Amino acid sequence: MTTQLPRAAELDIKQRYLAVSGLVVGREEQVRSVLAVLAAGRDLLLEGPPGTSKSTILRAITGNYGIPLVFVEGNAELTPQKLIGYHDPAQVLRHGYRPEDFVAGPLPDAMRRGGFLYIEEFNRVPEDTLNALLTAMAERELTVPRVGRITASDTFRLVAAMNPFDNVGTTRVSVSVYDRLCRLAVGYQSRDEEREIVALRSGGGADPGTVAFAVDLVRASRDHPDLRTGSSVRGAIDLVERHRTRASLRITDHKTGKPPQSLPSCVGGGTVLQPSLYSLAAETMLGSDVESGRLFFCTQQGGFTPVEIRMDATVRQRLGQVLSLIDMAVQDGFFPPAPAKDACKFCEYRIVCGPYEETRFRRKQKSFLDPLNQIRCLP
Repeated sequence: MTTQLPRAAELDIKQRYLAVSGLVVGREEQVRSVLAVLAAGRDLLLEGPPGTSKSTILRAITGNYGIPLVFVEGNAELTPQKLIGYHDPAQVLRHGYRPEDFVAGPLPDAMRRGGFLYIEEFNRVPEDTLNALLTAMAERELTVPRVGRITASDTFRLVAAMNPFDNVGTTRVSVSVYDRLCRLAVGYQSRDEEREIVALRSGGGADPGTVAFAVDLVRASRDHPDLRTGSSVRGAIDLVERHRTRASLRITDHKTGKPPQSLPSCVGGGTVLQPSLYSLAAETMLGSDVESGRLFFCTQQGGFTPVEIRMDATVRQRLGQVLSLIDMAVQDGFFPPAPAKDACKFCEYRIVCGPYEETRFRRKQKSFLDPLNQIRCLP
């Protein structure tokens, strides 16, 4: 039996399709299917390898609807508490359990705001966490102890994505979860569509021959007998970006924390030296010019925020000052660690240095720390 949508809903889907399809290269069938599933009030599972426009389609649709897209990274550490939320421990000790002290996780946040809860790497999520989604999918409501019932807005949808061919670190998705999802396969696009994507995403103006070569190269990697996993279209974009900038490079350091509140121009008082120093090291080792270095905060917590530092003359001059000060300290044989206040509490290397570096820092002669303080004054 086929259930048809009301005529008004069908017209709305057509209008949405015309608006969204202009933001996505190809994918006409997939865009129509996603819109139909969401308009019917169902949740969705996108199955396909990385780099197949799944996030791009969802961003275009939620942007057209004017509703939020709430990202969740699926992994073995995603617990029901992280998905649903928790009561603020400090407020619980002060007042006891109160609904206003509940810190909502991404699931109730998306339900209340009527957004799409987008869970990537769905088959990496533990089974008990997936089971926490069942009531939200089936009944469109969630009961949180000491908070009460949270009812989803009409536009709330759960959209999951996974690579069914990945068998490393994945788990089996139960039938009860599968039964509540409409499944849509999303594979690699045609050669012409991938060429168009690469030309657009590489900033425009790329040589067509270079684009064609890059696309053919990554497509060949998907069927090569010596490669377990081939490259997505992102590999072609990276190749073209490098060629388009006349063999200059962009160095990226991926981060999992939060971006700085004030974006630095170069040194940031010594807190963001990595992009610039990595860029200079790459130039020396690879013999190619580096146009920029950047920190990419590549998680939901970091907001997928890039912090880019252009390798211009000013940046290179400041880096020269930093390296000169470091070189002097190395020659003197005295390069003391001097952490900022409370920095050791959050440092990953505390297990190596021990908990007393701040105490040692206060005992050092101030004259010995002049070079470090000069670095901390650089913007």
